[in-house]
Amino acid sequence: MKPTEMGKGDRKTKKGKRSRGSYGKSRLQNKRKSNFIKLENLRKWSKERLYAEIGKYDFTVSIIFKKNTFSFQNYGQLITGALYFTINERKQLDIKINSGIKTETDGNILFTTFLREKLTKDQIKKLKVIGFESNDICSLDYYAYKRNPTYLKKKNKKIEEPLKINMNVRKVTSKF
Repeated sequence: MKPTEMGKGDRKTKKGKRSRGSYGKSRLQNKRKSNFIKLENLRKWSKERLYAEIGKYDFTVSIIFKKNTFSFQNYGQLITGALYFTINERKQLDIKINSGIKTETDGNILFTTFLREKLTKDQIKKLKVIGFESNDICSLDYYAYKRNPTYLKKKNKKIEEPLKINMNVRKVTSKF
C-alpha cells in the first residue's frame, strides 16, 4: 500500500480510528483473567463434576468406596445404580456450570440402586434419602445406559375411540 492511500487501518480515517484497536500488537489486551474452573480441570469427585459427567444424563454407575469410610461401613464396597439429583439441585448445578464454576463443592450425593441383592431395604432407603459423601469414592465406572429417566413428564393418555377388530371365525374340526 502506498503512503498516500488511506485504508482500513489508517489513523486519519474515522474507520481507521475506530478499528485500530483490533489490529496487531497495539490491540488492547484484557488484563483481567477469569477465575473460572474448566470442566476438564475439576477435581475427581466434586459434586459439579459428578453431575456434569454422569448425573445430568442419568447414566448407570458402579461406585467403589474407600476402605474404612462411613459409606464403606454402611453400604459395602460396591454399589450400582444412578446418581440422583433433585430438580432444584439440577437447576442450580446447571446454572453454576453454564455461568462458570468458581468453587467446587463436596457433599452428600443421593443414589438410587439397581442391584439390590447385597443391600437391605433400610440401606436402599438411606442411599436415596441421605446418600453418601462424595469424598468416600475410591473409583467409579459409568456407562451410557439410561435405565429410566429420573424425571418423566407424566401426561394422561386417552384413546379417542377404541379400536374394533373384526374377525371371521371358522369352526375347524380335525379327525385323528
